[in-house]
Amino acid sequence: MPQEHPYDEAFQRKLLHLFVRKPKIREVVQPGYFSGPIHTEIARLVAEVYEKHPKDTLTKEAVLTRVKEFLGSKRRDIWPTYKSEIKKVFAQSTSDDDFVAEQATSFAKEKRYRQALVTMERLVTNGNYEGADRVFAKLATQFQTNGSNKPKVWSSLKFLKADFPSREALVKIGDTPLFTTQSINEIFAWRGTGKSMLSLALAGVLATGGRFLNWKVPRPVKVLYVDGELPNKQIQERMEWLLPRKARFRLITLDSQALNGIPSLDTEKGQAWLEAGLRDTEVLFLDSIATLAPFATNEEDKWLPFVAWLNRLRSRGLCIIRLQQAGKGGLQRGHSRADDGLDVQIKLATKDTDLDHLNCNLTYEKFRGQRRDVQPVAVEFKHNRWEYRPLNHDKMQLLKDYMKLNPNASTRQVSKDIPSLGTNINVWKMKKKLKDQEKKAR
Repeated sequence: MPQEHPYDEAFQRKLLHLFVRKPKIREVVQPGYFSGPIHTEIARLVAEVYEKHPKDTLTKEAVLTRVKEFLGSKRRDIWPTYKSEIKKVFAQSTSDDDFVAEQATSFAKEKRYRQALVTMERLVTNGNYEGADRVFAKLATQFQTNGSNKPKVWSSLKFLKADFPSREALVKIGDTPLFTTQSINEIFAWRGTGKSMLSLALAGVLATGGRFLNWKVPRPVKVLYVDGELPNKQIQERMEWLLPRKARFRLITLDSQALNGIPSLDTEKGQAWLEAGLRDTEVLFLDSIATLAPFATNEEDKWLPFVAWLNRLRSRGLCIIRLQQAGKGGLQRGHSRADDGLDVQIKLATKDTDLDHLNCNLTYEKFRGQRRDVQPVAVEFKHNRWEYRPLNHDKMQLLKDYMKLNPNASTRQVSKDIPSLGTNINVWKMKKKLKDQEKKAR
């Protein structure tokens, strides 16, 4: 999600001027860049018209008509000329700690970018929108790199004093953040385990706020769910019995992309295609990597550019939840480099293959940060209801039943007879906890 209106008034007017006149500019300029009721309303109107009529040859005229209706007599105040706005931008004072001034300064230092803006103004004025779009495409790259090819280098003292926005917890376990803004996460499982069902249900709760399993969603968030596997009808059926009634989020499905399908997200074309549909998305589900980015996942050189793209999305503020297949050994499929940037990695494994409903163990294979309250759970979906219970409870019951039959068994013997309890050290801890519970019960 773009940083909320990071540009000053002059930048906003200049960007809005372009935003109204060329649809492709929406890929770079987002409504969230604008502040103030008038600018924000124009951006919303433009986005709405382009979304409803993406291929309409009269789109530009329709947009201008809607904007003129809204502005009325205010039009002159909103559309200053490019040249006057450019002068305002480059006349700003500079400060190492001020994002807006730093960006303006970066543009001011590069003469060719000033010339590009003036050229773009002339092209738009003359009605040469394609030419202006080409100039803007080059300029947009500089927006994304802060206007310089040089790296941004901090002094440690300034870095410590800088006011960076905190990563907001979008899903919590107790008071512990699970999925946050600016994070890359993964849910992986053997096919047919239920990862898509669980993820779709989670998307619905994210869109409404509330509780799901032992997770808490503090507020509704804007979700984009990309499904590259299932036909529309099957997704629709699942949504009917998995989602809360009030759930509202956006979907990209394979069936809905006509003959072209979903372009592979491990290519620049596919990545640009998806980014054009992100808009104000806060949480992005990719279901699944095997279908949306069908490259050889055991090859490191295939993963590296794909992970780099996910990192760029994360830097924009997105929370990404990608779904991945498990290999035959039960581990995440693909090269280990794919896991390096993950904040949270969740594994689902079917608990009982004899049952006719979704039942699995949910465990955390990777978790950055405090693990307080982060415990594995057994999950079931039956009779259109999600149920869960701590896995440790099951293990304690296993140990309790075993010790009744074998009261003198050593920890090593217990560990050998019941491998699911873990090492003999884990068994020793569990036996101690069991004794403490028995003492309290007396």
